[in-house]
Amino acid sequence: MPAKDELTPASSELAGQADAGRMDPPAETEDVAEQILQTALSAESSPTAAELETTGETPAPLLRLNTRLRHADREYLVQSTVDPASRRMRSDIFGEGVRLMAVTGRDFGDLPTERIFPQLKKMHERTTEELDRIFKLSQSAAETREPSLLNYIGELFSSRRMWLEARREFDRAVLLNPEYDRALYNLGRCYLELNLYSEAAEYLERAVRLKPDFPDYLNRLGEAFMEMSSCRKAVDQFRRAAQANAYFWEPYYNMGLVFILNGIRREDYRMHVDLKRKAVDMFEKAAVIVPAIRNGKYFLGQRYLEEDRLSESYAAYAEARKALSAQPQPIPVSPLDLSLCSERFMPTEAELSAEITRLREAVKIHPHYADLRFRLAQSYTILAQLVHRRAMGEYDRALAINPEFGAARRNLKLSQNEDKGMSVLVKATLRGSRPEVRAALDRATEAGKKRKNHEQAKS
Repeated sequence: MPAKDELTPASSELAGQADAGRMDPPAETEDVAEQILQTALSAESSPTAAELETTGETPAPLLRLNTRLRHADREYLVQSTVDPASRRMRSDIFGEGVRLMAVTGRDFGDLPTERIFPQLKKMHERTTEELDRIFKLSQSAAETREPSLLNYIGELFSSRRMWLEARREFDRAVLLNPEYDRALYNLGRCYLELNLYSEAAEYLERAVRLKPDFPDYLNRLGEAFMEMSSCRKAVDQFRRAAQANAYFWEPYYNMGLVFILNGIRREDYRMHVDLKRKAVDMFEKAAVIVPAIRNGKYFLGQRYLEEDRLSESYAAYAEARKALSAQPQPIPVSPLDLSLCSERFMPTEAELSAEITRLREAVKIHPHYADLRFRLAQSYTILAQLVHRRAMGEYDRALAINPEFGAARRNLKLSQNEDKGMSVLVKATLRGSRPEVRAALDRATEAGKKRKNHEQAKS
């Protein structure tokens, strides 16, 4: 359970410690300052900007909200801050004293300072409640035999850069289903982020064997080989990824890096021949797809390459790619995704209706996004299943009132038919979403075919 929120002002020096990845205890404050800050979060009364300014040379206070959580014998801290000078707020997640990720809020612009603090509290509570919900979900799945549920929980953790927690979930999913390609890929990603490259390559190779044409799998496997300085193996995977998706910029950019790395390591002579032209050609192909990659570091890497300063060129090009990568946003717990992972977590009609409303608004903005329409269809299907169950319940109640109600009895019997009606659509949805359900249904279908063939032969 989350601990009670702690609200403290902090100096710029303390804020710098948090930025360095340290988990700071709340600073001691004077009673007057504490009273002002508590009033700032009160819905009844808010201080003016003048009241929030401190006396002397000290700048305006930096508010800090802290909530501590425990999970699997580890302590975590959600820390939210707002700086009236920069007029931005952020929520950081710390584990074992190290910052795992930061969620940055919007720029408040000309919004009065006293109106920022309630927004900070909302953001802090949302971040804390979401993380606490994931911890409870992980605990409830401790004895589960559903690999898709474990993989989903792992993805919730990995989107928050909680790699150790994610690895535990993915590892359990792979133990339950050694051919679950998505879990194998995710486990390989975890090892990549933890700088365990040989382990990453092992799991990514298994994922690629199962899905040899998935560009993401191939690209990540190439990155693992690149980190191990296996340049020839890396470039082979990047080429396969680019062939699988010609508009995927990362394999082209990674190939450019590998050509430079090979020039430094001198691993493969054929790759070393004309490496400048090869590298620049790959970087330019990536830049055509994503022009924003042409930042200052990109051109610095280009200049170093022309001057044969390969190590500096490699570092600059790597920094250019890092600068382009957006801050990852944490995946929220979705009632729809939970229901697709396990029937134990069927959403309510209200939750699904809210999800459908959000997806319909998204489809209006992006009418050509097939993924959005697919998720909308999934939501409608699960909602139909809930309505179908409600209909069966009403038929039952109608028969309880009037046992001779023939139409109600007939409709209830049709609703219970496993081969026709709504169950067909529901099973089709689950078949494409949960590998364990897909395998069970495939086995049942095969057994039905054998039984039918046997009966025909017997007759």
